[in-house]
Amino acid sequence: GERAGEVPGAVPGEGAREALLPEVVPAPLVPSPPLANNFQALPDNLAVIPPDTFGAAGPNHLLVTLNSQVRVSDRAGAPLVADRTLNGFWGAVGGGSGTFDPRSVYDPYANRWLVVSCDDARAASSSILLAVSQTGDPTGAFSAYSADVDPGDTLWADYPNVGFNSKWVVIQFNLFTFAGGFVRSEIYVIDRALLYTTPASVPFTRFSDAMG
Repeated sequence: GERAGEVPGAVPGEGAREALLPEVVPAPLVPSPPLANNFQALPDNLAVIPPDTFGAAGPNHLLVTLNSQVRVSDRAGAPLVADRTLNGFWGAVGGGSGTFDPRSVYDPYANRWLVVSCDDARAASSSILLAVSQTGDPTGAFSAYSADVDPGDTLWADYPNVGFNSKWVVIQFNLFTFAGGFVRSEIYVIDRALLYTTPASVPFTRFSDAMG
């Protein structure tokens, strides 16, 4: 049987040996390096509240997205082309009036820029929008795509995110009722290599998660 005062399965005397080991004190963290540059990437024009600021950095460019505007600048912050409204950025796929929650990332392995937004909050026409640059220059052309998030037209998309690995580009967002009740999380998985060849349409695999 087990003896009083011992932990079942413990090795006799193990605690005593551990007590003799010197205490390990982690070394203090070194200070972060100073900023090499500091500038305001894209001032909020106060047209949309909240602005939902987001941005990505590449070797030669910065791509900054707000709920109201999109700016491409060099890495010192100087704009390279005229700013566009977020709705204007998505004009090719019908995002002319209600785009929001932009997310932008740079894929250094393929030298491509990815932008995701939602369109038409609390509406039957709610969509998720994806754009990918056709080259490594974000001042150039983007291929844009739109997907209806709910063919039943009873749910709308909010809070998008985008990420990638060597094989896939993944978009995640949440679906809500028009009254604002959370329903489920949706995940779209897209073939990364196919997406970067800029076809007219890009198939995706959809996963749903009711999250309890």
